[in-house]
Parts: sequence; structure tokens; C-alpha cells
Amino acid sequence: MDVVYRLLALDIDGTLLTLDKRISAKTLEGVKEAVAAGIQVVLCTGRSLRQSSDIIRQLGLEGPVITHNGAVTSEIGSRTVLDRMSFPVEAVAPFIHYCRGREIPFRVYTAFDMVVERPYNENLRDYSIRKDVLAEREPVVKLKVEDDRRIGGWQLIGTALRKTVKDYTMDIMHPNANKGEALARLARSMGIGRQEVAAIGDQYNDLSMIQYAGLGIAMGNAPWQLKQRADAETASNQDEGVYKAIVKYVLR
Repeated sequence: MDVVYRLLALDIDGTLLTLDKRISAKTLEGVKEAVAAGIQVVLCTGRSLRQSSDIIRQLGLEGPVITHNGAVTSEIGSRTVLDRMSFPVEAVAPFIHYCRGREIPFRVYTAFDMVVERPYNENLRDYSIRKDVLAEREPVVKLKVEDDRRIGGWQLIGTALRKTVKDYTMDIMHPNANKGEALARLARSMGIGRQEVAAIGDQYNDLSMIQYAGLGIAMGNAPWQLKQRADAETASNQDEGVYKAIVKYVLR
């Protein structure tokens, strides 16, 4: 008996978007066909809700969205937090003190805001400035450290939170914050079984949702390690991969 998919989780960068950050006409068509078929389409992204808002508008999506790599699930229209993997800002105080003393840039993310003590990057947009981020009362979902001057030392500070280090940048998040966990919790809250969930992604941060979903699909531009652990593979983001996956696997 064929499975009827009720929830489709889509990564944004490298999946929905082409290399020049566009949604192709075919991809837009495929997502709208899925929505018209009664499938709940949920963006599942490392971006914040604010960074995803233009994509959401283009796709015409309503309902929940998973942001910050699974740390926050919120309602698009009302901006209500439905689920959150967070921690008090005091949990990262040692990192903040270390970075302050050495003028290492850092920023704190809450569900809907990015907070800095001083602007440090001309590419940063839509942030709030606080004299002391340690006075932030909203639950924190991520601390990002950007050690462009290669000062170092902050990686050695211990924490029960999860540290993800790439070059001289580090993200600190709740240990259970990942796309797969967030997707599982959302599906359960909606009464949707695992086998009724499909997910499409292209990078290692998509692996947990690809493995959770009853149908996990890797993009053609994904690394081979991700493709090996997916249930199916589609074309690349430059070759209508999302559209082809929806037509071939999700709406069949």
C-alpha cells in the first residue's frame, strides 16, 4: 500500500534555492502543488524566521516553520513559539566574558531576535543592541562567536551545551537542538506518523531530519555521505531537484 505523505520538510539553502539564491519557477510550482494536495510544507532551516521571511512569502506558506537548525519551531502568521530548545544566557557567560576581554565578536540569538553589544560586521542586518547581553531575559537559542583575528582560547571553555566549530567560528546550542528532533516533535504534535513525513536536504545539518522522515531525500548536490544515508536521491538545486522529488516521490 502506498504511503500518503502529510508533511514535507524542506531545507532552504542548497535545497530550495539555486546557487544565486533564487527559487526557480519549477520549484515554486512543485511546492504549490504539494500544498494544494493537502500536504503541510514546513521549512526546516538554519536561518532565523526573519532571514526566512522572503522565502516564506514567495512560497505562500502558512503554519509552522522550523528555524535555527531545529532550536525553534514557530507559527508563521502569529510569530508564536510552538517549541524551543533554549538555555538561559548565563549558561554562556564564560564565553561572553572571555570574548569581551579580547574584543572577539559574538552575537546572541533568541527565537526572533539577534542581539549584539556593538555592531561589528557591515553585513549584519536586523539586530538589537544591548549594553549587556547578559541582562537578556528571553531564552537564548544560540551564541555565535566569530574569531576572525584568530585569537583562540574560547574553544577550550567547558560547557554542557553543544559546540559546533568551523574554522574560527563557533555556534553554541542546546544539545538536543537539531532538525530531526524538531521535526519529530512537530509531527507528533500534529498527529502525523513518521512514515507520513518526507524531508529534503543537502547538508550534514539535514541528516537528522532525513533519517527521521519516513522518506528522506538527498539533493544531487549533497555530499556522498548524506546520499548514502538517505532513502532516495533527486537532482541538484541547479536542476530542479525539489520539483523532481515532489513529483516523483511525494505526490505519486
